[in-house]
Amino acid sequence: NLMIQYNEYMNQDFIMENELEIAKHAMNKIDRSLHERYLDIQATAGEQSFSNYLLDYAGGTVDQNKKSDNLKRIKDLAIVTGPWNTLFVVDPNGAVILATDEGEMEKPLNRWYFKNIAYEKAMKGEVNNSDFVILKHTGEPAVVFAAPVRDISNPMKPIIGAVVGDFSWTAVSQILDDISDDSVVLLNHSGDIIAKNMTYDQGGRSVFGEPQGKTMVHQLNEGHSKSMVIPRSRGLFSEDMLISLAIQEGYLSYKGSGWGLALIQPARLAFASANKAAGQIVLIVLSITVLMSGGILFMIYRFVIQPIDMLTKTVRDISSGNLTKKALVATNDEIGQLAISFNDMTAKLRDSYESLEEKVKQRTSELREGQEQTRSIIESANDAFVSMDEEGRITGWNSSAERIFGWPRSEVMGKSMTETIIPPRYREGHINGLKHFFKTGEGPVLGKTLELAALHHDGHEFPIEITIWSFRVNEKHQFNAFIRDISARKLAEKKLRGILEGAPNAMVIVDKKGEIVLENAQVERLFGYARKDLIGKPVEVLMPERFRNTHVNHRGGYYMNPHVRPMGAAHDLYVMRKYGHEFPIEISL
Repeated sequence: NLMIQYNEYMNQDFIMENELEIAKHAMNKIDRSLHERYLDIQATAGEQSFSNYLLDYAGGTVDQNKKSDNLKRIKDLAIVTGPWNTLFVVDPNGAVILATDEGEMEKPLNRWYFKNIAYEKAMKGEVNNSDFVILKHTGEPAVVFAAPVRDISNPMKPIIGAVVGDFSWTAVSQILDDISDDSVVLLNHSGDIIAKNMTYDQGGRSVFGEPQGKTMVHQLNEGHSKSMVIPRSRGLFSEDMLISLAIQEGYLSYKGSGWGLALIQPARLAFASANKAAGQIVLIVLSITVLMSGGILFMIYRFVIQPIDMLTKTVRDISSGNLTKKALVATNDEIGQLAISFNDMTAKLRDSYESLEEKVKQRTSELREGQEQTRSIIESANDAFVSMDEEGRITGWNSSAERIFGWPRSEVMGKSMTETIIPPRYREGHINGLKHFFKTGEGPVLGKTLELAALHHDGHEFPIEITIWSFRVNEKHQFNAFIRDISARKLAEKKLRGILEGAPNAMVIVDKKGEIVLENAQVERLFGYARKDLIGKPVEVLMPERFRNTHVNHRGGYYMNPHVRPMGAAHDLYVMRKYGHEFPIEISL
């Protein structure tokens, strides 16, 4: 009896470990499937056609053909990359502009609570996924994925919208149905059932009650995978049950949501083969004492111990990622059947992994092509492109930068920005500005176009126009800038000012918005304003109140057909000095 109990214990322990390995591999298959969706949503967001459509939509230039083509494309992607219940393309205002369900188009996304949360994260640049959720409008279970859509034609690649999709939960249920003939349930981090196979028939949202339920939730939260026997005396089941709980570990960039997968089966069925094998071993041991001990021992080793040992090694190899390994099928008993099941499962895992590898290669190639295109655009730009790392070292320098600053790329790469192109009087401010940015995250100059002075390789200073932006790469900041030499423009402005100052009459130059950008000294004398008081002001400030609204309309009409002509022909024209005095004048445009 002691020998029987010992063999039963050893074989039962092996079966529990084996069942746990099956649960772990099943959980890994779900993680890989969700990781594929994580990659798919990024690939969909990277579609050039959706980026162009968002830009056209924002500019009001979408025609019916573009709309039809993009609707067909998003519906095709929902089938090819999913399965998805729905896929949306959403603009920066939160409006659905493309959808697999055309009834959702032109409606606000905030009607869908979980989709709106994912969309808001994507608009901040985050590729993200939700936990298991129940969609409010349909009552369907799903996992919501979202990724930002960027303007690929813009070197700064601003976010112009997002792609949001909810992954069809039937795909997860199908994985559970394919795992085992046992009852299989998928649990969230609170221990609630979120999916189950067709074999499971227990009622309620949770398979575990008190106090065993608290133990399982603790294991979920602590990340402990385990097989255990729950006796019927606990009152949870009508008989002793073997439960093998595998904790979700995620896969590559998909980090998981703390789920657990449990295989549930009656202990009497799970251990039937172990009990049978234990009895057989005892009979063999008794026969050894009577008959041929050496031959019987060899038979035990050959047909029981060795197959189990080889199967255990195969499981370890598969767990370590060697999906080419196959279990040896030496017998047709329970161990042989288990080996066949393992081989079938390994083949499915291998096919899934090879498919995923091919997709990753394809997307990596597409990303590399996009990067090469960006490099080509930057290299051929007329403006200088300069990039800098957190230590202030130059990491990017195109051919226009060589021409404008006089530094060859081979000499300037890796040098300090402060010591090469920043004039001495700006260097301290540049260093303090970087320190302030790293400390507070605030960069007053980022995203703005500024006019500054730069330092040439030969030591002379010259005026530039610069636009700076920042982004993070591998948890470190990278600073990029487009720089334009405006020496010729400044010289032309200087000549223009000389012409204006020498004119005998008052002269004012305004831009298309009607704001004053230049004036001569005669304007100051005639109207009584200091020059700094007029720059940037609307030209209507020089007119009496009663003419200002009418003049705005006349100015718009003039820009539609600009030509040299007198203003107000056949009418007396009046203007107003700073302190309200009106006087008549003649004006030429």
